[in-house]
Amino acid sequence: MTQDQPKKHKKRASPNRIKHNRMAAIVAKTEGFGALKNKKQRVEFAREILARYGEDICHKRYYGIIETAECIYWFGILPRKVNELIDTYDSAKDIAKLLGHTELRIQRAMDHVVSDNINNILDEADSWLNKLDN
Repeated sequence: MTQDQPKKHKKRASPNRIKHNRMAAIVAKTEGFGALKNKKQRVEFAREILARYGEDICHKRYYGIIETAECIYWFGILPRKVNELIDTYDSAKDIAKLLGHTELRIQRAMDHVVSDNINNILDEADSWLNKLDN
């Protein structure tokens, strides 16, 4: 970086975006989310999860939460699960059978490196849930 270039400031997400991402991560981490086959099922599932925390899925801050939860699941949670199971199981086919996904989906998850953004969202959701438990 030269002296002529201004320093770039890292933008912090708005409180609404942080809450949106946190709740999407909680929905995505809940057992059974990945097995749901269509958007209607996922919306009902998310509605129940958000209601547990006193939130309404119809609030404008949660617009697009299903899509966010899907991205967090496919590009964060599933690759983490697959990486944990790689040493235990012989093939992607065995892992696919266990998790209820296609072998191709599992192979993609094996090849995917979870981004820092998704890791941060998942870690923040975990710490928020831990605060609630205490």
